Amino acid sequence: VCDDGNTADGDGCSADCLSDETCGNGVVDTAVGEACDDGNTVDGDGCSSQCLQETASGDDSGCGCHASGRGAGWPLGLMLLLGLVGFILRLGAARRF
Repeated sequence: VCDDGNTADGDGCSADCLSDETCGNGVVDTAVGEACDDGNTVDGDGCSSQCLQETASGDDSGCGCHASGRGAGWPLGLMLLLGLVGFILRLGAARRF
């Protein structure tokens, strides 16, 4: 991707020459302050246009929440809860017979 003739991070080319250390390139470059890099510079998707984790309110304080205010695991938690409810209902129906 780049080669600046040295093996130093934080100078526009990573030490391994695999990143140009710009936000939005899909590589998390901690040497230049990135906490995330989702391959774009769009706010509101969990990783801000400055490559910092976004909170529910849209700021960059680092909680890692999505703009909807729900953590990334909420769909899985909901599916597990619904599965448990379904199991309990089936168990109750099986005991009637």
